[in-house]
Amino acid sequence: MGTLQTCAGLESGIEAATHAAKKSFEEDNSEYLLLVDADNAFIKLNRKASLENIKRLSPHVHNHYMYLHNSYNTPTMLYLEIENHILSQEGVTQGDNAAIALYVLSTRPLIQALSSETANDEVKQVCYAYDSSAVGSLTGVKKWWEYLQANRPDFGYCRKPAKTILLIKDSSLMQSAQKIFKDNGTKITDQGEHLLGSVIGTESFREQYIKN
Repeated sequence: MGTLQTCAGLESGIEAATHAAKKSFEEDNSEYLLLVDADNAFIKLNRKASLENIKRLSPHVHNHYMYLHNSYNTPTMLYLEIENHILSQEGVTQGDNAAIALYVLSTRPLIQALSSETANDEVKQVCYAYDSSAVGSLTGVKKWWEYLQANRPDFGYCRKPAKTILLIKDSSLMQSAQKIFKDNGTKITDQGEHLLGSVIGTESFREQYIKN
């Protein structure tokens, strides 16, 4: 996965993701930071598409693919009581050691496509498991967001509106942002926001966050 997914084998990946997002947001040509959190991502992952993508795009992990295929190719019985069960047909199984591997390999095509689609718009993205961030101009972030919205159903990546936040570097940019994001449940702020166990934003916001 390289740096596409900082939760996949990188030492201190969550710290790397936090610092990368913060550093990118502080650059002169960056005006907006969009934070997206998927809703029950591990549960809603499209299992059939995931296995097919891993098989085609990651041939070097053939032995791992066979393990994942044997584990997830057919629905799993989840027993509720004697002679009563439901079928687990999507997502990964909680507690499975291979769950995170299946998830991150499955989302690789989506992350790569997002990067390619916005390469000319100078958008920088950081992904840690099901948390995604895009940094750049309003035009670039908007393009990244629209592509994610259009293609996420194929992967079972459903955003959680309450945890989708647009952080603005300057309050003068608020009106432009509201024209695009105000009707889809996205929180828009020029103060700061929680990011992967850390916090990003104004100095006063960070200080208050730590005090709390």
